[in-house]
Amino acid sequence: MQRVRVGRTWTLVALAIIVAVPMFAPGVEAGTPPWTVVAKRLDNPHGVAFISDGRMIVSESGHSGNVCVDNGAVCFGLNSKVSATDLSTGERTKLAGGLVSAFFPFEAFGLGGVSVLNDRILVAIGLNPRAFGSVADACRGQGSVCRNKIKVIKHQAGRLIEVDPEGGWTPVASVGAYNYDWIVEENPSPGNPDFQPGDADPYGLLAAPEGTYIADGGSNTIGIVDNAGAVSVLAYLPDPPNHEPLYDAVATCVAKVGGAVYVGTLTGSLFKWQNDVLTQVLTGDPFRAIAGCTSDASGNLYVVNLSQRFRDFNPKPATGSIVKVAPDLTTSYVIDPDQGLNYPNGIAFGPDGALYVTINSICPAHPKLAYAVGIPKEYCPEGGQVIRIEL
Repeated sequence: MQRVRVGRTWTLVALAIIVAVPMFAPGVEAGTPPWTVVAKRLDNPHGVAFISDGRMIVSESGHSGNVCVDNGAVCFGLNSKVSATDLSTGERTKLAGGLVSAFFPFEAFGLGGVSVLNDRILVAIGLNPRAFGSVADACRGQGSVCRNKIKVIKHQAGRLIEVDPEGGWTPVASVGAYNYDWIVEENPSPGNPDFQPGDADPYGLLAAPEGTYIADGGSNTIGIVDNAGAVSVLAYLPDPPNHEPLYDAVATCVAKVGGAVYVGTLTGSLFKWQNDVLTQVLTGDPFRAIAGCTSDASGNLYVVNLSQRFRDFNPKPATGSIVKVAPDLTTSYVIDPDQGLNYPNGIAFGPDGALYVTINSICPAHPKLAYAVGIPKEYCPEGGQVIRIEL
């Protein structure tokens, strides 16, 4: 059976061995603001955003399924979804469902970030259709159930989609397929084994008037989908020095301040793309494993570290953090690594001016589902949640 290539699989727990290398450490001041839980029992929540009626939109990556390929190494389902929560009543509705969810130890992976502009809800679906080879090879000996699901997954994988605030979704652009082909053609890192033959994994995104920016953790690119649906790559994020702590950058999030677009990486670096030039502006402590970022009207960035330490595929739980980056690039903790934040991921400002963050982002809605596939209990004491942080 052909080995199913699932991209760089930077899935947020078994993604890699990450040991941050502190190369630059601006002054960091610890703070202890409280947070409150505003939504519970979310199914591997990743992105968070708000629409004009005040509802909170969350992309949930689901809990995989029982169709397995590659000798059982990867299992799939169609239970990722986009949900909307009325925080005044707690009522939650599903806006879009039946979306791809893939399990890699330890995490279900499907939907990436979510961003909203003028009530247009944009969501990134991870992976890319090139990852699965042919349907016949992927499902050899498994019958029609596998073939039918893989066909649906290949259709969805790597897409930017638009979700209707009243329910339903439509495809916008095949970002994953485009970025995969771009890597093959441009070959920006010829020694990278993940780029043989190509790679793509759209994840972080930011909806802006000029289009939707996409951070791709497989192709290591920052790109844009314009308002006509055309995809282009703006810049390639270079491999870290000596390929440490990971072989490549792994872009995870996008935020914008004025005319500058900032991109965070899982290797703990912050890049700026402006005037067609990409520059690295910060790296190392206090950045460890960046998963999410956003900005405010004053030009401050807010950056989420998924965890303080990854070692031997064993991420340390309850050590996530949130870092504020001022316009002069000085940093301070909003939530520091000792305050018990468990695997934070997406981040956004709410209509009340508070920060909202998805946590337990590697955890299904019901922790028993996590334990059943071997995730230690201390990693997922509860299902996925969203918290509110008042600044």
